[in-house]
Amino acid sequence: MRTEQNDKKLQEKNKSKGIKAGTEEYTTKEECLLAIENHVKESINTCINILVNQKIYQSEKEIIQLVWGFGRLLMQLYLISSHENLSYESWLREGLYYLKKRLKYRNIKTYFGEIRYGRYYLIGRKEVQNIYVLDKELGIPQDGFSPMVIKYVTNLPT
Repeated sequence: MRTEQNDKKLQEKNKSKGIKAGTEEYTTKEECLLAIENHVKESINTCINILVNQKIYQSEKEIIQLVWGFGRLLMQLYLISSHENLSYESWLREGLYYLKKRLKYRNIKTYFGEIRYGRYYLIGRKEVQNIYVLDKELGIPQDGFSPMVIKYVTNLPT
């Protein structure tokens, strides 16, 4: 059941693991949906009650941060949903891999900021290399930067 109390427990869990803000470790769609719901409510409250009568420059800066936070949460929901819907069957059928049923976490820097996500990996038999199927299927590079960030950074000098 999704409640604000559960969200606070999750925040405490993340804090105790040393996970910095913005890279929260949401492992289920339900946790992420609750965080999105809370973020939207807090954003609306900020616009209605806190930013009122501030100069537009300061308000715009704060709203950009809210939008980026929302973007990070949506990216995390996308990664969690993709992981939950991923089928390993075709990868396992040939017998070259076996599935390690323990999530391995990593951070990726996206246009919206750093995001933490978990995924399973396949361990190669014999001389076959281990593989993170989610990363391969979604085109997530090994360098820790999303393709959008890479594109943005390479276009800066031009």
